[in-house]
Amino acid sequence: MRRRAIAAGRLNVLLAVTALSWLALASPAVTASPTASPTAAASETAGASAGPSASASGAPGTLAVALAGSVEDSAYPSVAVNLSIVDAVTGRPETALDPSNVAPNPAAKVTAVSSSTASLPAAYVLVLDTSGSMANKAADGQTYMAHAKSLAKAFVAGVGANDLVKLATFDEHTLEKTGWLKGNDPSLGAAIDQVQSEARKTYVSDGLVEAAKIANARPSGYDRRAVVLITDASPADKDANLSSATMRQQLGPPTYVVGLLPPAQVGADLTQLLSDTATYTGGSYASADLTQDAATQTSTLFKPVWASTQSTWAITFSTDLAPDGNSHQEVLAITDAQQRTGTATLTYHAGGLFLISPLKVEGLASGDAVTADRTVTISVVAPRPGRTPGSTSSSTAIRLTATPPTPPTTAL
Repeated sequence: MRRRAIAAGRLNVLLAVTALSWLALASPAVTASPTASPTAAASETAGASAGPSASASGAPGTLAVALAGSVEDSAYPSVAVNLSIVDAVTGRPETALDPSNVAPNPAAKVTAVSSSTASLPAAYVLVLDTSGSMANKAADGQTYMAHAKSLAKAFVAGVGANDLVKLATFDEHTLEKTGWLKGNDPSLGAAIDQVQSEARKTYVSDGLVEAAKIANARPSGYDRRAVVLITDASPADKDANLSSATMRQQLGPPTYVVGLLPPAQVGADLTQLLSDTATYTGGSYASADLTQDAATQTSTLFKPVWASTQSTWAITFSTDLAPDGNSHQEVLAITDAQQRTGTATLTYHAGGLFLISPLKVEGLASGDAVTADRTVTISVVAPRPGRTPGSTSSSTAIRLTATPPTPPTTAL
């Protein structure tokens, strides 16, 4: 094998212009843990509290921000994250963000903000109407209670593997029928089967308010939450407290109401009231089609619920920190249009200078083996405001090795 010393003049070093700005603006104030992983999880804060709260104890005007998945830094200096962002008090997901709502520290350029989705653990309160009218029969001969339980099971079958569900019932009072259970827990289905209608009135307002309280008392780690209430939506169920103004003061998490009676029987007034109440929370009101089986209606009735708890924000920023091959922390401060604020602290791994500004070696012949040590010095040609032009810093000692191909073996 031949070895050829490569003269300095034959080793051409090509450095991207952007590398100059990184070296010129390198900030020694940013430190990173030596054990940090390139895709380390973010530490989340909402106002002064860190991590998801166990109840609606977040301060008004704050956002609970959490990393959904890992930090994507393979395209360094571009770094991408997916964030779960909800109101710290109500659990309602953030609905509108753009780059102006995100402030990175240390300074970086936010290049993209878009709505996204992620599989996030969520807590659902499933509430069934057990008033006397639920014993009435629908056009197909089944009771409204039978339809409600079929829909409840269809909803449970669609929740995520890490999601929790608590079953409750309401008529004149609201009762919790189970603890927080995984959707695939057999005892949850059994509890739904045991629900029966009672000869009592329906206080929809109490059912909605109590369900919101239960949802806000979800277990730690479940910032994403929602209420699903299934009722026949009889016009007689409109109690004195069921008004848009009253409900807005007391409801919190996204609330989804499913009515079993045909829209014509529910009436325009109650339909509008239930729709306004649910929509205010970020939820919705929908009428079930009892001519279809429950499984067929799952997508129509419950897809908005799952979309709410899985909604996230994809944020991409380009860092100005030196490409030193180390781990760095970045704090993303979120301020939305309502001036609610929250932060996420994440760790990413910076690429080396020559990852983004590669070296090019010329003048090699086939079979050459090259070993070359070089120190590259970068000079700032155009001075920046407040900086003195001249040589700034030395970069890296480089070792390049080229291995020749193995010659073929010829049989004699």
